[in-house]
Amino acid sequence: MALLESLGISEGLQVLLILFALIIVTLFLIRYLSFYFRYKRVRQENMELARHMKKELRKARLKPLDEAFDEQDDEMFKGPAIHAKAPVIPATYEARLSKTRKKAARKRAAAKKPGAKPRRKRARRSTSMPIQESA
Repeated sequence: MALLESLGISEGLQVLLILFALIIVTLFLIRYLSFYFRYKRVRQENMELARHMKKELRKARLKPLDEAFDEQDDEMFKGPAIHAKAPVIPATYEARLSKTRKKAARKRAAAKKPGAKPRRKRARRSTSMPIQESA
């Protein structure tokens, strides 16, 4: 209280500030405790479930492999066998492949022509405005 008086705060405002601080601390404490108890309860439920599953696994008997996997009764194996006609390639990959193939074909065609000059790159036109000199 002496610290707050030295700042020039009135006694009523000091009481309000202390109550506000106590309310904030209480809210955080309640939140922490509720989280802690919920966490403890969930952890206990998980442990009970784990114990139950462990007991079930001890009792369980594995079927022989012939009984567990029977192709005659399985729906997946009924009907004719289906084979893919071509491997599935993503469209972007196909586009890149065709682009490189076309480029290679152009190079081969250019190499076959005797005395053919390589293609010259065009000069880019300037799109900026020319600087006007004032007289």
